[in-house]
Amino acid sequence: MMTPSHNHTAEKLRQREVELAETQRLARLGSWTWDILANTVTWSDELYRIYGLRPQEFPATFEGYLACILPEDSERTRRMVEEALRTCEPFVETGRRVIRPDGEIRFVEAHGSVVCDDNGTPVMMYSMLTGRSPPTPRSSQAMS
Repeated sequence: MMTPSHNHTAEKLRQREVELAETQRLARLGSWTWDILANTVTWSDELYRIYGLRPQEFPATFEGYLACILPEDSERTRRMVEEALRTCEPFVETGRRVIRPDGEIRFVEAHGSVVCDDNGTPVMMYSMLTGRSPPTPRSSQAMS
């Protein structure tokens, strides 16, 4: 049975989730979490929007993620993630290009961290990404 205290806590948690989703949408910043032990990946709604995907149509797995990256960038991304898992160190990757289902190419910048247990075994990985479309000739001229 839920007590008034539990109801209040659950409502506060729902409100924080709404605030986080709206903040990510406004900032065009998406995030993902990889529970390495359970091998489950969770994407934020904004990350799906950046990649032009729908949750029900996309396998949120590491391999599915790599398939969204241009082939010439995907090996670099794979190596970066493998290195982060090996060292349990944070990572930053700039200039990664992803291709959306509509064919649009987006540049993303990723920042992430790995959580390791007391034995140095990776157990969780977190990352946030920002995405932008490549500059168009018109937008480049406007900046000059």
